[in-house]
This record gives sequence, C-alpha cells and structure tokens, in this order.
Amino acid sequence: SPAAGRAGAATPVSAGVPAAGDTKMASMDAKDDPSHAKPALPLLLAPAALYLFSVSLLFPVFPSLLKFALPAGVPERGAETTALYGLLQQIKAVLDLFTLPVLGRVSDYVGRKPVTLWCLVLALLQLLLITPPSRTGAAPETYHACLVASRVLGGMSDGVLVLLFASLTDVADGAALPVLFGRVGLVFGCAFTLGPLTAALLLARSGEVAVLLLSACCTLLALLLYAGTRTETLLAARRSRLPTSLTAQFLLYFSPVYQLQQVWANPLLREYLFAFLLHEVSTAVYLSWILYLQWRFLWSAARVGIFLSAIGVVVGVTQGLLLRPTSAALQRWVGETYERAVVGTALAANALHFALLAFVSSGTAWFLLLPLSGLASFAAPVLRGIVMRTQPVGRFGSVNAMFSTCAVLARVFGSAVFPWILARSQEGAVFPGALNLAASAVMLCCLAAAVRATALFPPHLLRPPSRESVVLSPSQSDGEELVGVRTGVDGGESSSAREHASSPGPDPFAGGAGVRRLRTDRTSPV
Repeated sequence: SPAAGRAGAATPVSAGVPAAGDTKMASMDAKDDPSHAKPALPLLLAPAALYLFSVSLLFPVFPSLLKFALPAGVPERGAETTALYGLLQQIKAVLDLFTLPVLGRVSDYVGRKPVTLWCLVLALLQLLLITPPSRTGAAPETYHACLVASRVLGGMSDGVLVLLFASLTDVADGAALPVLFGRVGLVFGCAFTLGPLTAALLLARSGEVAVLLLSACCTLLALLLYAGTRTETLLAARRSRLPTSLTAQFLLYFSPVYQLQQVWANPLLREYLFAFLLHEVSTAVYLSWILYLQWRFLWSAARVGIFLSAIGVVVGVTQGLLLRPTSAALQRWVGETYERAVVGTALAANALHFALLAFVSSGTAWFLLLPLSGLASFAAPVLRGIVMRTQPVGRFGSVNAMFSTCAVLARVFGSAVFPWILARSQEGAVFPGALNLAASAVMLCCLAAAVRATALFPPHLLRPPSRESVVLSPSQSDGEELVGVRTGVDGGESSSAREHASSPGPDPFAGGAGVRRLRTDRTSPV
C-alpha cells in the first residue's frame, strides 16, 4: 500500500509469485492446499480429550500417592507432604520450561503429528513409573525416585496441548479463534469433569491402582487413535525451514531463552503475554487446592475429585456455550471494543472469586462460588485468540509454545510459592486462606496488565495476516515473521497498511526513530 511504501516496506508479494531470493513459492499446488487436507475437528479433539481425561484422572489421586514415598510415622496431611508435592510440581514445571519451546518449534519444521506422538509415548511411560509400591514392593526411597522420574517424563510430555492449539490455529480462520478456543474449552471441561469424578468413584471402590490403569489405557488409546488417523495439520509447503547446521546458534534457536527474546522484541507479544503470565501465576493456586481442601475441610480424595469435576462442568459450559452469546451481547452494548470488555470482566471476576475463597470457612461455599470461576474462564481463550490471529501460519507452533512457556514460568513460581504459603498456614504462621488472597492480588495485577495491553494494541484493530504471506524466505529473522498493528495519529492523515510476513524492511514493532506509527482503519487486514 502507499502507506507501507512510504514507511520503507517492500511491495507485497502477490499470490503465486515468488519473492526475490525466495526458494519456495508463496502459493501452493492444489494438492498442497489446506482446503484439500484439513482434518475434521473431531479427529483433533478426540485424542486430545482422551489425553486430558487420562491426565485429569490423576489430579485427585496423585497427592494420595505421596504417602508411599514418606518415611513411616510422617502424617499424610502435614507440611512434609505439602513440601514434597511442591517439589515434584517444580521439577515438572522446570522441565516444561525447557522442553515446550523446543517441541513447539520442532513441530513448525517437521509437522505436528510426529511430535505429538512422541509426547504421548512419554506420557504413557510416566504412568508406569508411579505404580504404587503395594504392587511393586518398592521401598519408600525407591518410590520417591520413581515419582521424581515420572515428573521428569511428565515435563517432557506436556507438549500435547501446545500442539493441539497449534493444530487448531493451522486449520481455523484467525477471526474465529477466540470462539473456537472457547469451544475447545467445552471439550476440556468435559474431560476434566469426567476424569476427577471417575477417579473419585474408583478410589472409593478399588484404590489408586485402578485409577492409574484406566489412565494408562486412555493414554494408549489416544496414542493409537492419533497415529491411525489423518491428523497432520501443517503441510510440508507451509513448514519452516530447518537451519543448515547444528551449531551453537542452532541450539540457541530452539532454547526457551531465544523464545523469550522473541517475545521481548515484539511489543504486542510482550504486552499480551505479560498479562497472560500473571493470569497463569494467579491460577497456579489451583495446584495447591487439592491439599488445601483436604487439610482445611478434611475432605477425602473422592470429595476433592467431585469438586474438581464441578469446576470442569462450570468451565466447560461457560467457555463452550456462553462465550459466543456473551461476546455478542457485549458487542451490541459496548461496540467494537467488546473483546477488551470480555477480558476485563473475566479477570475482575477471577480476582473477586479468589478473594472470597480466602475468607470463607465452609466447604459448601466453595461449590456456591463456582459460577464466578466459570465467568473467570473467559479470559485465557480470548487473550490467546487475540494474539494468535496476528501470527503467520509458520509461527503458530512457536507462538503457542510461547504461551505454554508463560504458563510454565507461572507454574514454576506457583508450585514454589503457594505450597510454601499453605505449609505456613498448616504450621499456624499465617491465616488459612492466605494462599487464595495472594492469588487474588496477583490477578488484580493481571487485570491492570490486560487493560494496558488492550489499550496499546486494541483487539478490534488487529487483523489476521495474509494467507499468501505464510511462507518465509530463509534470510528472514523471527523478528520479521511476527506481525500485528500499532495505532497512532500521523498528522491527521488516514492511511492503511498491510504488513506481510514475507516482506523485507523494518519491523513494525521494533520502535525507534526511523519507524512510523501507522494509523490503521478498521478495513485494513493487517
């Protein structure tokens, strides 16, 4: 466009015409067009739902497995159990931090399916390691080592959800991503509803071994289903190019440090992912709720499972069935800034929910406050959808991995801080609801960060990148792949600009004196 030309950007590449220096056509043959190869949504969601069901089965049972790793005479609901639980969660979170960016990045090069199959195999192996010693005859020290090893494998297998979101972004239109992620939340809600509820029933009747066996069977079924169906969503024509040599720069390219550098270099990603990071830090308190409810209200593992199922029902219904009508109602009420209103309302509800839980002294009140939890669940899919619709296809895996890296950083912090606060409460140093009050304070900071992000980069001005610009030349850096919009006033002159991922020239987010601030109208598909 004229505005882009005046800013120094090159002329956009037309569909079917290779850019100078490119070795790959921007257009694709009919046999490579994604419209001829998109897998049906149920083929993507069915293995993911089975995997999530198998994971959610472990939520109520995993804390009860810790008793097999404790020395004789140590109470099952004391500070020692809380400390061990926090340590195991930290091990898994640190492994996630280093492996999720690698898995997401590798999937941009080799495809989603082989990396997902690798993660499912590791998930199956970690279940075998946590078989209770009543079946294996292992000593507490040996079982302690098995739990640590299982957390290591668990940290290396958590890429399934990263790759699921990347696959959905591969096949969906950018503008529909927030609602699509909300519908995926319905599937997740069903899995997280049935999993803890089923685990509660099995714990009451058959014990931990039956739960672990069912979880292993579901993971194996997900592995076979994913391997036996057409579930690859990133075709060869749209994959990124592998570096030519295994150098130190190549290793850095796949490291979480590199991924975080890319986030920091892009103002849009930096602002939105910082808000997402604070959201995940606050919600990391969920990991400590299992032990908190057993200690505070003397709930059994089965009752904790029922409560987790209730959370799954509420979150699934609100994300899957109420996100679209709520967004439509807010759009009619506040206009084009409705996504900002959705995020702000959800985060405020979450902060209020945690604050109320800090002071209630009845377990029944936790069930009565669940509707607030459902309303709060709107924030994450909308934030993720806003960011993902600004990204080219070749970056979906990497950017989804960035989201997961933020979530992992939050778990590293949360698995250290919230169990520590809970242990201090068990010792009588602080009042019982202190961990929920801390989560509420962090959520208020998240609300402030989200308000700032949506003010600097209004969601209604962000447009999906051109489908013709998804293939990148080998000479481009990741900083030039990331796209989006910055708004401003340029001498009263109205202009529009399309920033192609395949166009050389200045990074529109790099800032500095030589970069114009573009004023973009609503019809400009940036």
